[in-house]
Amino acid sequence: MESVGSMVYLQPSENAGDLSKVRAELQSDFSVSPTIRNGKPALRVSGVKNPSEIIEKLGDSVNGNPQIEEIKPQEEKKNFGDMIKANSLQAAAAFAFLGDILYIAEGFIRGNNALKGVGATFAVGDAIVSAFGHPSPDKAERSLIRKIGAEMEKQGIVIPEGSAIKAEMLGKKDGFIEKVCNFMQENVMMFKAASKVIGGSLMIASDKSGSNDTKIAGMMLIGGFVSSALIQEKRIDPEKFEQANIFEKGFMKVQASPLILGGGAGVGNNLVRGAAVIKKVTSGHLSEIDKQALPVKIGTTAALLTANSLYAMSKTSGGGGKDNQIISDIYAMSAQALAAQPEEIRQEAIKQVAKNLGTIPGLTGDKTKIESEINNQIESLTHNPFYASNEIKSFTRQKSPEAAMSR
Repeated sequence: MESVGSMVYLQPSENAGDLSKVRAELQSDFSVSPTIRNGKPALRVSGVKNPSEIIEKLGDSVNGNPQIEEIKPQEEKKNFGDMIKANSLQAAAAFAFLGDILYIAEGFIRGNNALKGVGATFAVGDAIVSAFGHPSPDKAERSLIRKIGAEMEKQGIVIPEGSAIKAEMLGKKDGFIEKVCNFMQENVMMFKAASKVIGGSLMIASDKSGSNDTKIAGMMLIGGFVSSALIQEKRIDPEKFEQANIFEKGFMKVQASPLILGGGAGVGNNLVRGAAVIKKVTSGHLSEIDKQALPVKIGTTAALLTANSLYAMSKTSGGGGKDNQIISDIYAMSAQALAAQPEEIRQEAIKQVAKNLGTIPGLTGDKTKIESEINNQIESLTHNPFYASNEIKSFTRQKSPEAAMSR
């Protein structure tokens, strides 16, 4: 047995026999699905707050019984570039939060309440990004599974009761706090955009000089981050990209990384405001308050320029790609739902799901490779001892009522 976050993986030992009763026991309280772990058939159990829950539930099947063996987690090695890519959103939020505090400090120096409001409002948005922008791998996976399930239902695919996708969509084992966290994680960029709309408006109101520089900078910031929040992040489909015109290709690239708009607009905001400060300094028109606030303003610009550059290279999905086990689990859960489809529509459903999975950031491979992986996972069900032979038969040979009657 192996515990990873709120997930536990059970793997049968040699000659374990039929373990379908073990799976049935767990299915009453947890989300379970067949998967492949370290190249062998396994059972994924999610929504586990403590591995001792599994031991209490199964008793001798886990503790002291050789039916299920302990397997050790295998951590993937990541280089420095991968770590930066995976954590750029959190680094951006940290630098931005520093800039927000400096905005508030400048507001106190100038006695400008609108400027204090800018910093406070931006700080709320950046704090939300920092707290919810990079969920743990198991939470990210569960969120992704719910999205996949919603897409399947849009396509008219009936997700079977008892499947892992159905259980995740129903939020099994999720309490009120978990559901609130899920909502925050799935809408983190909307909260970020809202903070920019309010803060950007206060930024415009805070400038009493009558200059257009702050108005332009504020509108850039609002437009950039609102656009980033409204555009759904998608991987580029190589086939569509090849056939697209130059404008469509440009939009596809933006879809692949929507935060390039918000981060880019933020960099533009910093440059416009920075240029206005340089112009004021070189002209010698600095008041005493301007001179007091200048070091803070320089610090604010430096911190936010760094933050917005990092935002521009970040993903709205929270950073780098998914690890190989998460990808395998996602394919396995898709296979579990698709294997239960009537035979005459199953292959077409697999193709459609593979096509949609191919647009999800972080998943590897094109739709052809994903389709092959799903078919391999369906085949692996026949070798998974957590599923009885009659269940496998119903998975892989089910007919729709209409097809059965026509024969």
